[in-house]
Formats: sequence, C-alpha cells, structure tokens
Amino acid sequence: MGFYLIIAMLSLTLLANIYLICVTFKRCQSEKRYYFVLSLGTVLFYTFGHLLEITATGASGSLTGVKIMYVGSCYMAPLFLLFVMDYCKVSMSRIKYFWVRVPILGIPLVNLVLAWTMDRHNLIYKTYYFDTAHPLLGLQIIAGPLYMMVQIISIVCVAMVCCILVNRMLTWHKNYRKTLWVMMLSALAPVVANLLYVLGSVVFTTANPDAYQLNFTPYTLVIVSILYYLCVMRYGLFDFVPIAYSVALDSIKDAFVIVDADMNCVDSNRAAKRIFENIETYRKGMPVTLIENWPDELRDLFNSIDGEPIHFKLKNDVERSFSASVSGITAERKRLLGWIVLIQDVTASERLLLQLEEAASTDMLTGIYNRRYFLEIAEMEFEKSKRKKSPCYAMIFDLDFFKKVNDTYGHLAGDEVLRTVAKRVSDTVRSYDLLARYGGEEFVILLDVGSGTTDDIALILAERIRTAVAANPCVYEGVEIPVTLSIGVASNEGVDTLEDLLKEADRAMYHAKETGRNRVVMIGRDVE
Repeated sequence: MGFYLIIAMLSLTLLANIYLICVTFKRCQSEKRYYFVLSLGTVLFYTFGHLLEITATGASGSLTGVKIMYVGSCYMAPLFLLFVMDYCKVSMSRIKYFWVRVPILGIPLVNLVLAWTMDRHNLIYKTYYFDTAHPLLGLQIIAGPLYMMVQIISIVCVAMVCCILVNRMLTWHKNYRKTLWVMMLSALAPVVANLLYVLGSVVFTTANPDAYQLNFTPYTLVIVSILYYLCVMRYGLFDFVPIAYSVALDSIKDAFVIVDADMNCVDSNRAAKRIFENIETYRKGMPVTLIENWPDELRDLFNSIDGEPIHFKLKNDVERSFSASVSGITAERKRLLGWIVLIQDVTASERLLLQLEEAASTDMLTGIYNRRYFLEIAEMEFEKSKRKKSPCYAMIFDLDFFKKVNDTYGHLAGDEVLRTVAKRVSDTVRSYDLLARYGGEEFVILLDVGSGTTDDIALILAERIRTAVAANPCVYEGVEIPVTLSIGVASNEGVDTLEDLLKEADRAMYHAKETGRNRVVMIGRDVE
C-alpha cells in the first residue's frame, strides 16, 4: 500500500511540474522564464528517473532510471543558480556572463557523460546491485572516486544562490521577501536531502557494505514542486502580463517606471535605464527619489496624477528635455497602489519646434527677422508706445543701385552683399532694437520702445549704420563691391498706426534717394 502511495505521490509531482511549465510558458512573457522552466525540467527528469528506478524489476532497468535521474541531479542546482542570477539582476557584462555560464553548464555536462557511461568504468560507482526484496530502496551502490563531483557542484551552486537571495532580502523591499525565502527553501531542500544520502553512501556503506541507503531526495522534490507552485501562483515570481504589454514595455522608446504607494521603484524598462543609468540598482523596492538624476519635479507623484505633463531637463553629457505623465494604479474602492510614470524624451521635438519657429520668423538669406515676424512684433510694440505715450521710431533703408550690383557681378554676388549688409547692421544696432528684411534689398528697424530714444539718438544710430556699411566694401570672390544706404527715419508723433509710421519712414527714405543717396533723412530734419 505504501509503495503505491509513493508512486502516486511522485506521479502527481510529475503532473504538477508539467502544469507549471505550461502555465509559465502560456502566461509569462518574461525572458526569466526560460531558466525557470529548465529548472522544472530537471525536477521532471529526476522524478521520472526515480519512478523507473523503484519500479524496475532488475539492475539494468534500475540503472537506466538512475542515469535519467542524473540529468536532473547534474543540472538542477546550476540551472536554478542561473535563474536566480537572472531574476535578481546580478550585474555583469555580457562577456563576463558568458564565461560564468561556461563552467556552470560545462562541468555538469562532464558529470552527466560520466554518469551515462558508468557501466563502462568505476569512476562514479565502484559497484551497484539491485535487491528485489527492497524495491523502494532502488539501486544500491558503493561510491567511486568521482562520485562526489556532482554533489560538490550542487553545493557550490546552492551556496551562491543563497548568497544572492540573502543579499536581495537585505536590499529589496519587504514585499518580495516571502518569494525570496521560498526560492531559497526550493534550492536547499533537495541539496540537503541529497547530501544526507551521499554521506550515507560514502560513509556508512564503507563501514557496512550490506547496509541499505534510502534516497529521500526524490520525495523532497514533492515539497519543491509545492514551493515552486507557491512562487508562481501565490507570490508572483513572475509578473504575468499580456503579450502586447510585455513587448511594448521594452520596445517603446519612452521610459516606463512603475512606483508603488511607498514611492519605491518596482520595475522599469530599457528606455528608463538610458535616462537613469543606475535605475536597475533601485528596482524591486528602493525609493525612486534616491535614483541619480531623478528630477525634483517628480518627487511628489501624488499631486501629479492624471494632471498636465510635467516638463524637466536633465544634463549628463548634454542637456536634454523630457516630458513626464503620471497615472495612478488603483484597486477596489479607489485604493492607490502606486503610479505609472511615462517619461518621453522631447529634446528632438523641442529642437524641431524651435527650428520651425525660427524658419517662420527668419529670413533665410540674411538670417535676420522676416517681414511677417517684424510686423507681428512691431504692432505690439507700437501699441505699447501708444499706451505709455512714449516715442517710437522706425527706420527703412535700402541699398543704393542694388540692381546694378546684380547686373554687374551676378545674383550670387548680390545675395552675398545682402548678407554682409544685414550682418553689419545687426552688429551696429542695439540688441533690443528690431531689425528685419522688409523685402528685396529693403530693410526695416523698429527702435526699442521705452529705451529713452529721442530724435537725435535715432538719427545718430541711423548715421552709424550708414557709415558702417559705406566705410567697407563688400567682398565677393576677391572682388570689392562698394555699397551705400539711403535711410529714412520717422517717429510716431502725430501717427496713429504702425502702417502710417512705416509709410513716413518710407517717404523719408525716398527723399534721401531723391536728394543724392547715401544719406539719412528724417522728415523735418536730415543729415548729410
């Protein structure tokens, strides 16, 4: 009766592990699942091999079961170590991780080859026999010189597992400690049971070769299967998420950070690591406010829920602009569980917007403001001067005989002359005056309202502009091209609109042309 109960228990263990493998593959999209599933597979091999061993009718069949068990025993601890390293995010480079895996997976392979060829040598078992009077005991063995190799590798791997898990217990949030404890028990139970069996096989059989040794390891795997079930189904060993969510999380360019109600960083995607380089260190329960470069604007997430986007800048090698949106995660009765912080790099968008704004306001040839932008800003300045009853001055000037420049030197030379004139005038006017290309070879300036400009100051500035251009010829392909300006100046005294002010300045400019060019004229006053 007891024998069949054990067979049923081991069979249920097999089914439970098959079920967990199916559940993990179906519901979990995390890459962490692969080593976990392989660990479950080693339990399957070990349990199935033991079933063959204890149900065999002879030494040959029992030995076959033992060989199958060795697939599980050789790789159970190493694969669980790799799973724990992956799950706990043990930080190392890809190259170093490769060379760490070589001995972890390679040495068990050597042990497995030795185990499967044990009937040809005495390295693993010196001798073995099968007693039909005690079928539950399975194959009885006397250990060979390399028998302890598998056990040593398992002990080393489990010791490393325990070190990693203890470290995470001390650094991760308390919410994850149950899962970590269950994982540790899952690793320790079969190793401890197997170690007792090994000590019995090596020590007791040496003293008494006829003594029977009962292997409790397969029965501890029943406990391990239950612990695995608790990890997966109860304690959330994996975050089971829809495929679309999992794929999107790591593929989207925007940074994605999950924060719990205690402001602890729970999870993040790859894009978040590009913004906050050390965020991996703070995952699984460390406060987000401790993350290097975490912006002050996101220190109070509660007041940011479903509000306007939060803009901030971060500077590493270069300064970049970001926009963050915060959404609350709530349960029943609107209980707040945490926040989802979505951070978008808007540096390129801001640059594009600035470029578009600049293109909309800038004359492409000369690099100064264009007519449309000038009229838009000048209208506001003119209205301000009316409200404050302060003087406002406008200048309009164009290049004398510019058509002759184009006809003589070509249009490319004419373009260079316009650029040179715009640069010289821009360097001459005050930084707060508004300079623009008005059309063709014609330029316009609105002197800053409220800067205390008088008629004399306006005329002095205009004369300075005229002199700066006339004093030095423009140079194109080594050829000097003399350029002069005719400048008209007008004030808003007795003028009701910006349009009338510009007409007065234009009339003054034409008066300068009619009276000899290369002059500054203000209606009622003029300067030679």
